[in-house]
Amino acid sequence: MPDCMIIKFQADEILLVIYTIAGLDHVNCQAEREVYMSLSQEMLKCKTWAVVGASIHPDKFGYKIYKKLKDHGYRVYPVNPGHDEIDGDKCYHSLSELPERPEVIDMVVNPRIGIKVIEEAASLGIQYIWLQPGTHNAEIVQSIEEKGMQYVKDCVLAALK
Repeated sequence: MPDCMIIKFQADEILLVIYTIAGLDHVNCQAEREVYMSLSQEMLKCKTWAVVGASIHPDKFGYKIYKKLKDHGYRVYPVNPGHDEIDGDKCYHSLSELPERPEVIDMVVNPRIGIKVIEEAASLGIQYIWLQPGTHNAEIVQSIEEKGMQYVKDCVLAALK
């Protein structure tokens, strides 16, 4: 069992109950939660993002995330080798093609594709990776950590509200 399970609720009292039921150390979990929340807020302050796995299909998360970031005033670059354009914007086939280095990469791809993206991001000096649900596994997390990059595992759609 992990030392801490990060579960997001508004009320700290609920978290204390969950920590207690799960047999987790409240102090360590609270500290880890605060670091996690701080990092996600730090990433959200960055204004240049790339959405890897951006999609032309409005019902796909790759489209929804790309659109929501743009609607919130972010400069967003769609990255997907299967598309040339998304909503009238140029879609790039790789991170290396982008006209500038993004501050944050939002991953919306399967982990077997994502591991190659992490390699490319590291070679470009990108430090922040936002991992959407279903886009990460132990290998991706280990690779990110070994490269000294920072990551958040969360849904950016919920974080932006």
